[in-house]
Amino acid sequence: MKAPCTDSNDATCVCNYGYYMNELSQRCEPCTRCPEGKGMLLSCESDHDSICEECTGDTYSDQESSREPCIPCTTCDDAEVLQLCTSFTDTVCQGKAISSHVLVIVTCTLSFTSKL
Repeated sequence: MKAPCTDSNDATCVCNYGYYMNELSQRCEPCTRCPEGKGMLLSCESDHDSICEECTGDTYSDQESSREPCIPCTTCDDAEVLQLCTSFTDTVCQGKAISSHVLVIVTCTLSFTSKL
C-alpha cells in the first residue's frame, strides 16, 4: 500500500514486485520478460511494464530475462573466429587471445537536506 485510506482520500495501492499496474485493465499484470535476442532497456516498475530492445550490432542476449541488458560480444583478438556473434549467441573463438567486454551499471541515490 502506497498510502492508507483517510477521511478525504481513498487508499492508494501498488502492485507487488514483478508486477505493474496496467492502465487499460486497471489490474496488476506480470512484468514482461525479454526473450533471447532482446535485452532490458527499461525495467518494470509498479507503474509501467518492462521495455525490451533488440540486441543489434555487437551485442547479444542468450537468455530470457526481466533485468539483463544486451551484452557486448566477445572480441577474438589474435584468435580464429569459429562462430560470429548473433543477437542471441556470443562470438566463439579458438586460440589464445580472447577479450571480453564488461558492462557495469551504476545506480546513484542523492539526498538533500535543507536548513531553514
